[in-house]
Parts: sequence; C-alpha cells; structure tokens
Amino acid sequence: MKINMFVAIFVCWPFWVSVVFAATQAQIDQSWNKGLAWIMTNQHQDGGWSNTAGLGPQTTGEILKALAKVNLKTSYTYMGGVSWLSNSEPGSVDALAHQIEALKTSGEELTALGVKLKSWRNLWKGWGAYPRYETSLPDTPLAITALMDAQSSGYSNYDVASATCQFLSAQQSSPNFLWPYSISKGTIVPPGQLNGAIVPTVYAVQALQKIITTPGRFTGVTCGGTAYTFTTIINNAVNGLLLKRKSDNGFGDGAASTIQETALVYRVLTALRPTDSATPLALDYLIAQQAANGSWGGDVFFTALVLASLPAPTPLVDTDKDGIPDGVETILGKNPNLADSRFLATGSSRIITAQIMQRGSDLIDSLSAKTAVPANAKRVAAKASTAQKATPIPNEYNEVKIFIAGSPAQLDVFEEAIVSLFREDTPVMIFNDDGGVPGQIPGGNYRAYLGTIGTTGTGLLNGKRVQIHYRSKGGSYNGVGPVAQSSGIERMIIDEKCTDTDGDHFWSCPVGNTIMAVPDAGISEVHPAWHVAENVPQNAITPTPEALSQLDVAPVFAGYFGIAATKALLATGLNKLGRDEAVSLLAGLETGWSGIDPSLPQKPVIICRMTDGAQPAANALFFNIPCGSQATPARGSDTRGVQGNTLTLPGLLVIENNSSHELINCLNVANNGGMVTLKNPARRVLVPKNSFALGVLPTSFQPNEADQWGYLSIDDAIQSMSLQTVAGASGLATNFWMQWRNDLVLEINEPSRDKVTLLNEIRTQLQNPEILKDLPGVKALTEPNDRITESCEGERR
Repeated sequence: MKINMFVAIFVCWPFWVSVVFAATQAQIDQSWNKGLAWIMTNQHQDGGWSNTAGLGPQTTGEILKALAKVNLKTSYTYMGGVSWLSNSEPGSVDALAHQIEALKTSGEELTALGVKLKSWRNLWKGWGAYPRYETSLPDTPLAITALMDAQSSGYSNYDVASATCQFLSAQQSSPNFLWPYSISKGTIVPPGQLNGAIVPTVYAVQALQKIITTPGRFTGVTCGGTAYTFTTIINNAVNGLLLKRKSDNGFGDGAASTIQETALVYRVLTALRPTDSATPLALDYLIAQQAANGSWGGDVFFTALVLASLPAPTPLVDTDKDGIPDGVETILGKNPNLADSRFLATGSSRIITAQIMQRGSDLIDSLSAKTAVPANAKRVAAKASTAQKATPIPNEYNEVKIFIAGSPAQLDVFEEAIVSLFREDTPVMIFNDDGGVPGQIPGGNYRAYLGTIGTTGTGLLNGKRVQIHYRSKGGSYNGVGPVAQSSGIERMIIDEKCTDTDGDHFWSCPVGNTIMAVPDAGISEVHPAWHVAENVPQNAITPTPEALSQLDVAPVFAGYFGIAATKALLATGLNKLGRDEAVSLLAGLETGWSGIDPSLPQKPVIICRMTDGAQPAANALFFNIPCGSQATPARGSDTRGVQGNTLTLPGLLVIENNSSHELINCLNVANNGGMVTLKNPARRVLVPKNSFALGVLPTSFQPNEADQWGYLSIDDAIQSMSLQTVAGASGLATNFWMQWRNDLVLEINEPSRDKVTLLNEIRTQLQNPEILKDLPGVKALTEPNDRITESCEGERR
C-alpha cells in the first residue's frame, strides 16, 4: 500500500480550555477525595490494581495518570503502582499501550517498551488485540499514541501514516462516522464488532488529535488514492459520539448509559467541545454515579477511568506530608496532622520511596532509617548556624544565578567551597530536594545555596546576593555533556512550595519541583574527554571533540575511591582485596566467592554500582576505561542465577543506582535483606539477609552507626598509585575537573561576566588547600605533576 502524505494547514484545538461546569468545584473536590480514598484502600500488596476482568496494566495505568494529575507522584500509592507497572509483562496490545502511557507520567525510560510494541505490529503496520493479530480498534490507535510517546524519533511519519490508513476508511462506511471494533471483512467476526462504537472511536480521535498537534507530524494522509483530512474526520466523529447521548446525560452504545463510555466521551468533549452543553452534563452524570464508598460501580477500572477524566480538584493539601491528602485522611478516619505509614492501604505491602524512583536506576524497596552523610555536613551546618536567620524565601537572591551539574561523589567539597564564599553576618540558606518526604535523603538529587558573597577572592562580587544550584542526579556525565552541548536538564525550582525544615537555614523543596535549564558549568570525576563509551548514559549523546573544545577546563582536586562491602562480608574476616580480585568481582566474572577465598561461605555475588555515565572514576580505576580496557563493568543485564524472584547459587545480582546515596542504600538492603526491582531486564528479586555485596564509593562517605557496610582495603600490589588511607580504607584517586563554556560559544548560552567571575571564585575555592585539608577522601593538587591532563598515562594515579 502506497502512502502519500500531503501538506495541510496545521489545525490544533487547545486541550486545556476553561469550562463552566454544572457541577460545583466542591462536588468535584469531594468526588476526588472519596475516589482516592477508595483507590488507596484497594491497592494490592504488590503495588498494583486489577479488576475482576484481570485488567491489571490498564487499571494501574489509569490510576497512575489520575494520581499524577493531582500531584501525588511522591505518595507511596503512586510509587508502588509505578514499581508494579514497570515490572509487569502485558500480553495484549492495549495493556502494553496503557503501560507506556502511564509510565510516561513517572519519567520512566520508555524506549525498550516502544521497541517491544513496535515489534507486535502485523504485516500492514497496524495492531490487533495480541502480537501480530489482524488490525483492530482500539488497539491500533492506542498503539500509535503510545509509540509516539515512547519512540518519538524512532516511529517515523511513514509508519504513523501506514497505521492510520489501516482504520480511516472504516469510519466512512460506518453509521454516524463512528469506528467499529473490527475492520475485518471475514465471515467469522461477530456482527456487533462491525458496528460503530464509542470506545474505538474515542481512542481513534485521541490518536489523530495527537498526530496533528505533535510538531513534525502531519494533518492528513492519502490512502489508496483517497485523501483524508484529520480535522474533518475528528469533527465528524465527535458529532457521532454526541448522538450516543442518553436522557440521563450519560453515553452508551446500548439502550442505557455506562460509566466507562461516558468517561471516555467526556475526555473527548473537554478537549474538543468544552463549550458544548453536553460536556458539563456528562460530568454531572459521572459525579452522580459515584457510590457512597467512593467507587464507580464497585469496579477499580471504572473508578480509575473516571478519576483520570475528572477536572482537577482544588490543589490538595497534605499537612503531614505523608502522601495522603487531608481530605482523604478525613474520609478514612485518620489524623491529617499525623503522618501515616506506607501500610495505610488495606492491601499494600512495603513500597519503594521516591528518592530511588529515578530514570535508569534499579529500585530498592526499602530504605534504611539513616544513611551515610558526607563528613562535612556538621561543619557546614555549624557555619550556616552562625549566620543570620532567614524566614521567608528571599526572592532578591537573584543578582547572580548559576546552575552547576555533575558528579555526586564529592558534593561535600562543593558545599564547603560554596559556603566559604558567603558572608557570615547575612542569611545563608541551603535548599534540598525531597527533604519533606518520609524516608528521603535530602539533597540526593538537587541542592541550592543562597547567600551574600563576602570579600573572599577577587572581591568583585562583594555584597552580591547569589543563588547557586547544583544537580548531582545523573552523575559525572551531566557535568560534561549538557554543558558542552548547551542542552537542557532538570534543576530544582525555589518557590513558595519550598518549606523551612528547621526554622533556621535548611529548606526542603518537593519532589518534581523542577524546571529544564542549561547548566552554566559542570564538575566531573574524570577529564571531560573521557566521557565516552561506558562513561556515557544509554541513549545520551557523546560530546564531540568540537563541543569539548569550547570548554574552559581545569582540574580542581584529587578525589579518592574505595571498595565498600556489607558488614556480613566483612564479618568473615575478609578485609582486603587485590586489584585483580576487585576487577573480577566488579566485572561480574564471579558468581560465588570461592575464587576469592575458598574458606568464605558460598553465597551469590551482589554488585551495587552506578548507572552508565555516573561512575567514570570507577571505570578508569578498575577497568582502565577508556584507555584499552580488557574487561568491562557488569550491568544489570548480566544478572544471572535468578529463579522466580529468588537469587540462587551460583548467582550474580547487579543493581544499578543513580547516586552515591542510592548505592549506600543498596549495600544496606543487601546486608539487611529486602526486595529490589531491576530494570534491565525487568524483574523483582528478593535479596536474602546477610548477603555479600560490594560497590565503589568515594571515600568521603563514611558509614554511620546505622549503616551496614564498611570499606575493604586494597592490597599492597598497587601502592605505587599514590593511595591515600581514609579511616582504614585504601583508595584510588582521579582528578576532578570543573568546566564551563568559553567565549567561543553562542552568546545566548554564554555565562555573563558576573557568572564567570563567580564560577572562577568557586573553582579557586575547590582548589584551595585550606578548604580541602580537613575533608576526608580528597587531596589538593599542590604539586606540578598533580595537575595531570586527559592522557591515558596520567589520569589514573
């Protein structure tokens, strides 16, 4: 079939239009609270939802979209659902499409799911109910919409057009311009499947509308010589849907209205016909159908469908910050001022927390109550406490604003350097992400520092009130790639949503309170030119030599790394590894411990590692990457020896993490026992208590009394590499680098004069021996040969 696409006028209806509802806002709010209460108390132990028809991915997907709509993405309810859905294995096309659409709201990586869905197409580039079945609806429109989200660049206009041509003609031959479920001409198709119906029509309209409103797509196609203009087709379909309206203002294919069909039609009307009289009356119908217990029809799928369709409520208040809105707690008979545990839901089990729900990382289902903190935390807090107290968030701290991204490995050094620039007789404020969420590690991904510059350094910025943002999420690569390529990544927003957590200098900003921005500078744990191969995240762009040549680059200090291991492993008496032994373990070449020490109890090997792009120092020190490696670090896909959700012997479990804090938690879970959810490939694995696990950590992190890990020493065979011993842990060092775009970059992306001045002040403090001398795990670059280049002979020391 030859597809010819023509150029048409781009027509777009606004999807979010103000509508005057017959239902009052108070009624809408009450429906939301009752529905959320019912949803939360009917969540399964594994984190998902399913109705009697077994629609697990569809139901869980609709609930996640509803929860995201009302900003409950940090709740245990939402995160448990994401954990379940990201690890489910849908067998039908509509289930996989719902999975993709819902996981989009959580920021999950969708490429692999998109590839899977694309592979399920039939010979005509359409979809049926199951992989490679004959084309049907709503499966094909659902798949089109999902693939445009999951593979926006890999799903070509030709493929999109081919799929739409599979069902466009069916509308023209259908009464009232509605699409049927089946477009087959076979004699075995039940007659009812050939009649125009609401469900396939709604999803077809949504798919076509997505095509014409997506930049770079198209507004019509020519299929087999017949030209189709999508706006005309959509308008006809909406008119046909309105003919399905019943006397009670609901919608249905049969003699009576149904909840499902009315909710779907209402979605189309609010997007395309917001001022039609049928739109608010359909909402009235839906609200009237809600049962006293908060459900719709006692069915979790219907309830999810309606909630995801309702107008947004008045912003939900969560006084105790437990992820359960006050209105919901009141319905459940809970105290809105007292935080409830994750076990609130009658069927819920232990569920992951938001700090580890990040794209590309594996998920660990439990966090230790406390975790290791940088050694300078108390000192920074003490310095801030001598400064003047700040109460409201001061918007005036914008005279100079900079955004720095990069390695989380030596965040404490960065923090020390920043605070040293501030005057102590003026307010000093440190903002953390996630700190208001129970179980979170404040500042695990984003931090910001507000203060007034003192006389340190050049004095050119004396008295300037500045705002310095730092993003550690994504690791060292983000200190190079986005900086060199002037590409946007997320950073924290400081606004009225941030709250004072200690009545003094430390503030907390909610999860998701971010904005896209191009970083002005970056900090990396190896030279920028070394961010190639395994040092670049999957699906990220390797910086070109041309882009790197635009950077002002300089080393700032040496940072040390060591092998951390669970207490269970240390308790065996193993306290030292040779470098070759460490490489063998970290490369995933061992599935037991007999090759390390035959006297050790034989258990599976567990590796807690960082994601690609976040561990270039470990790659350089143990694998000589990128300078001629003979081995590569094990990835999650190298996991083996898992039967069901049990890790067997021999066995290897590789858990990827986004930050040093996550890696520490990985070690704690391995020692204490718990469930982890792997992403590549997707599976859930129960880690037994007292497991043997290890990982590479910057030695600036030291275990506290609650941590279940410690450092192994590295034997004398590599003492020539300028080892430094920190609290009994031998480490290997790499130079850390700070870089920003120089004056050859386009002016729009070039830091201003004051920005460059401030960046130079920060770089100078990072190189300052007085700043570094009391910090563990780092060393000033005081000797000429300390300031090594990116050459493969010099970087590892």
